[in-house]
Amino acid sequence: MAWVGVVALSIALVACTCGAQVSTIYSTSLAFAAKKTDGTVVVWGDVNNGGDATVPNAVDLTGVDTIYSTYSAFAAKKTDGTVVAWGGANAGGDTTVPNAVDLTGVNTIYSTGYAFAALKTDGTVVAWGSASYGGDATGVDFTITSTARPPEILILKCTRPFDLTLQICDV
Repeated sequence: MAWVGVVALSIALVACTCGAQVSTIYSTSLAFAAKKTDGTVVVWGDVNNGGDATVPNAVDLTGVDTIYSTYSAFAAKKTDGTVVAWGGANAGGDTTVPNAVDLTGVNTIYSTGYAFAALKTDGTVVAWGSASYGGDATGVDFTITSTARPPEILILKCTRPFDLTLQICDV
């Protein structure tokens, strides 16, 4: 029996002695991001999976409100409504893949395995990451079109015990 390949794993102990307490830890498949109570973030793990906040581009990890993750990337929504991302470029770590997106005025972020979508405060949606996993929302019509009639209001009236009358009213 011959070895085809060998995978080496290294384990490191990470201690944060930087004053602020960690409030939440997030993860990708091979990295962690710890949000501290002062809004700063520390990351560790595999460089290409979010363990280095300078890959693919250096990002500012201060003023962070919430962190989201895909299989190999993180996106951090900051308290000012902007978003920064890092990690695997094709999994959402690069906000220019497949198209550059405007990540200001963001309310919340959603993720799949390899893409992010951000719901902005004005009701628009932007996406980035792998197009096959929802990272390209180009051409998607998010407007609401309805030909249904307005909802009806159901009113239950009780005229005497155990005798209910149902009345339907158009709005």
